[in-house]
This record gives sequence, C-alpha cells and structure tokens, in this order.
Amino acid sequence: MQADGKILVGGAFTSIGGQPRNFIARLSNNIAALQNLSVSQTTLTWTRSGAAPQLWRVTFEKSTDGITYSFVGNGTRVGATSNFTVSGLNLPILQNIFVRARGFYRGGTYAGSESITESVRNAYLTPVWTLPAVGDFNGDSKPDYVLYKASTRQTALWYMNNNAFVGGAYGPTLSAGWSLVGVADFNGNAKRDYLLFNASTRQSAIWYMNNNVFAGGAYGPTLSIGWTLVAVGDFNGDSKPDYVLYNAGTRQTAIWYMNNNVFVSGAYGPTLAAGWSLAGVADFNGDGKRDYLLFNASTRQSAIWYLSGATFLSGAFGPTLPSGWTLVATGDFNGNGKPDYVLYNANTRQTAIWYMNNAVFVSGAFGPTLPGS
Repeated sequence: MQADGKILVGGAFTSIGGQPRNFIARLSNNIAALQNLSVSQTTLTWTRSGAAPQLWRVTFEKSTDGITYSFVGNGTRVGATSNFTVSGLNLPILQNIFVRARGFYRGGTYAGSESITESVRNAYLTPVWTLPAVGDFNGDSKPDYVLYKASTRQTALWYMNNNAFVGGAYGPTLSAGWSLVGVADFNGNAKRDYLLFNASTRQSAIWYMNNNVFAGGAYGPTLSIGWTLVAVGDFNGDSKPDYVLYNAGTRQTAIWYMNNNVFVSGAYGPTLAAGWSLAGVADFNGDGKRDYLLFNASTRQSAIWYLSGATFLSGAFGPTLPSGWTLVATGDFNGNGKPDYVLYNANTRQTAIWYMNNAVFVSGAFGPTLPGS
C-alpha cells in the first residue's frame, strides 16, 4: 500500500478489473479500513471493515507490560463478517493490561506467502457486577445479595438461602451520578429500601422498595463538603436507620440520626486509623448496639470497633483475608443471630461467607459467582 492509499499488486495476470495490465497494477482504494478491538473481562472482539486483507485466522494475546505477550485463544469468525471474537475468558481486572489481536492472511503466487496484521490496545477492566449491599428483600428473614452494574446502572437482587443462590430478579436502574450505599427499612413497612448518594452534589436519597420493585422515592439531607455517605444502621436504638458519614481528608466518621428521610441530629464518631475503611455495620458482641466492621486493603486485616451510639468503646482484630479477597458486607447468613463476613474476589467474581462468632472466624463457605457480563 502506498502513502496515498493506492495499492500496488503484482502477479501472473495480463488484465485486472477489465483493464489491460501486465503483471503489475495500481488500484485505487476509496474505502477506509476501519477496525476496533473491544475488551471485556470475558470476551475480546476484533471488528474490521473496509479495504483490508481477508484474514484466514486470528489469535488473541494479553500482556502486562506491552512487551511479553501470552496466548489467550484463537479467534472465531463472527458469521460471514470480517470480525473475530474469543469468549469464555477471565482477564485480570483493576490493573492495566495490553491486548493484541493478530490476523494472518495469505498472498503471493498460489497464496504461498503469509503476512500478519495486528491491533493492540490498552485496557483497565473493572468488575461488571459488584456487591455493594446485602439485606432481606423477600421477607424470608435471610439476607440477599444486592448487585450493581456500573455500565448500565442496573441493580439486581439475588435471593439467598445461607450461601446458596435461590433465584434472582432485576431491581430498578439508578439515575446517572448516583450510587448505592446500603439498604435498610426507612419507612417502617418491614421492607428493605435503597439508600443512594450522589458524590457530585452530595445529595442523599431513599428509594422505597417492595422487594425488587421501586415504590417511591424521597430526597434526604445533603452532606457537607468533604463528607461521603458510607453506611447505614440504627445507632440510637429508635428502630430507625441512621446515616454513617466519612471524611477522607480527616478520616473522621459521623452519625446522622434520621427519621425516615429527615435529618434529626448528628454526632461525631471515631476517627479511623490510616489505611482502614468501613466495610459495614452490625451488632457483633450482642449488646444491641451497632459496631463498625473495618477492613485494611493493604494488609487484608479485618477489625471490629465496638460502639455505644457514636462513641468508641473498644476494638478487636478479626481474621485476615486471603490474597485477592475484599471484605464487602456483613449479615447473618446462617441464622444464629451473629453477623457474618461477606467476601468478594474481583478477579474470579467469586463470593464467600465467613461465619463469625463476634471477631472470631468459625468456618466458611463459597457463595455464588457474580456474572461476568
């Protein structure tokens, strides 16, 4: 191909396109060659169109440095198109990777030569579905998974029996800019509702739910600059869920006591140590008061801070999670009245339940694997 886009061809011919040409010809190329390499955790697709060689096979590879590549799989042609895809993958997430598609095409006398064309792109993959909360939505007194898909803002409920998936249903789709913080019964009808937060406007909102169906909504208070809404739970014993706020700059927490969606009063809570985040709230020591469940992503250590209202009383280290796992929520999954850990492995999309006795690990079981698409 020449710099002006025209194509030089050579071979054993005396005419081409109805024009007399001996052994060599120059062809006009008036159709742009277009391509796109799309990447998800489970599927790679190389889309090609326009004036480009017809490929007879394609391979897909991955790399962490853009230099050394490892084979991922052979591409399969998509119907009668020039596109190729490979699926059933489990590409790493939360890290930069390079993906390369290589196409092979034949030419020369009797197609005796083979050439390569390729496309390379960098990608940073995030989980397709995440697990931001757990709560009982179908009224069977067993906590269910609440899933969220960031690309579509879709929510879904996975009904659970302990660690076993029983069934699922789509929930409402969140509005742009909003995230799901947690679930609790805000209007006192014994049904879990969504607590939402908009990080740009710092506005809070409650979506009242009837199982997986949106029943109505109301705005809650707007947070002050620097504060984020991170959890929900009843801290003053009035059977009404309260907001837990966090200031990343100071690591300070605060409790906003709520009456449904109305702010009543507030109090500062304890300041978290550097490196620690709030994974959930539950009553771990059985005194009827909500405690903080903390997680250190660097050391994978867990800890429980025992609280009386907003006041720190004492703390205890919990178990350390294995590499690759994150502590995402807490709930009583085996029905013994003691909150358990919910773990998630973003690379494998596997969930797990760690059954706890206060801060002590008792046993564990794998839960369902979240969808990859």
